[in-house]
Amino acid sequence: MNYVMLISPAKNLKKQAAIEPERLLTPSFMAESKLIHRALAKLKFQHLVDLMGVSATLARESLDMIKMWDHRFLYRAVEMFDGEVYRGLSVDTLSEGAQERMKDQLRILSGLYGVLHPDDLIAPYRLEMKTKLPVKKAENLYQFWGNKLAKQLSTEAEYLVNLASDEYSKAVLPHWDKTKVITPVFMEENEGKPKVVMMYAKNARGKMARFVLENNIQQLSDLQGFDLDNYRFVKDLSEENRWVFLR
Repeated sequence: MNYVMLISPAKNLKKQAAIEPERLLTPSFMAESKLIHRALAKLKFQHLVDLMGVSATLARESLDMIKMWDHRFLYRAVEMFDGEVYRGLSVDTLSEGAQERMKDQLRILSGLYGVLHPDDLIAPYRLEMKTKLPVKKAENLYQFWGNKLAKQLSTEAEYLVNLASDEYSKAVLPHWDKTKVITPVFMEENEGKPKVVMMYAKNARGKMARFVLENNIQQLSDLQGFDLDNYRFVKDLSEENRWVFLR
């Protein structure tokens, strides 16, 4: 079964350049990324603070990234992000076979780059998909990307395993056949009432991706066998395309 897994980027970044950058890839949407970068580069400091809703310290860091963006394409996409999803995936400890399968089966959604292959060579940035940044005639990034990301993904897969946050999946799912998307939901038992705890859920998304890659999962139904960290598939809480895993 032909499918790819979607994950979100992370706000925290690892500043460790790729060891062999010459072996990495160029992002598919570089022309679009340059337009977005041009729009970012026009922003003044206070406008950036207000637009991104970040502290002055983070805004200055973002400005530095914007200024250096053209000169810092040194990072492997899947290794640059540092959040719970990526800790769950633990790319550095994947087997050689899983690393190879990752190239075909994992994609990172991005406000700046659109869709990233794990081996894309990128520069550090901070730009959430929900940011209301006007680019050309678009009022925000959702409008700017439109159906481009779904079109690109449709050349690679028929089905999606949506391990991305709502913020990022909203850039793709409205343009995809909803019967061909599986969204795993990870919940915690809380006094008899299942509850999503976001930190744990993000980590579990990364572990689900790891489970798929290490076990060479071919059929989507086999995702229900996911059992890392004591999660178990619960049919009674699940719907046709929303699969609940509880612990």
